[in-house]
Amino acid sequence: MATGRTPDGRFAKGFVSLRRKPPIEKTCLECGIKFSVRPSWDRVVRCSRACANQGRISPNLGRKFGPSPKKGIPVSEETKAKLRISCGKVFGPEHHNWRGGGRSLRKQEMARHEYRTWRETVFRRDDFTCCECGVRGGSLHAHHIKPWSLFPELKFAVDNGMTLCVRCHLKTDSFPKQLIPKELRI
Repeated sequence: MATGRTPDGRFAKGFVSLRRKPPIEKTCLECGIKFSVRPSWDRVVRCSRACANQGRISPNLGRKFGPSPKKGIPVSEETKAKLRISCGKVFGPEHHNWRGGGRSLRKQEMARHEYRTWRETVFRRDDFTCCECGVRGGSLHAHHIKPWSLFPELKFAVDNGMTLCVRCHLKTDSFPKQLIPKELRI
């Protein structure tokens, strides 16, 4: 009986096991292409992941994958209340982790596209270099020369911004002192 080994016990080069089962020939249900699979994969009915995902329906939503058709449509308070009841979950002020709801106006403004564009423009203008100490790259902040709380009309003016590294930004008068780490306080 052929064992596939040489007299010294190593596997012989080019030996094909006689116990190995031949591959199973199948036809893809989606595209009709013929393909072969191992015998242990006999449940496979599609030739690729692309064919397997084609026309797939989300079990939870009853529609094809993609953004919700309801996205962006406002929901009434009555509907929200009904959803809370049907969900059986705790939302809002009753939840143990409630922190007052929503973000501050400053955080909302900083999440806007205009702010991110302003910030990126300031960084590019200053070549990603701190204007105070000259450090290039690293952790940089876009600093408003005139604070936007006092000059809201200059909020997105590029000439009102400058690139600062974190250490130099901590030294500015307009940086909130309570946010400075203890080891960097003077």
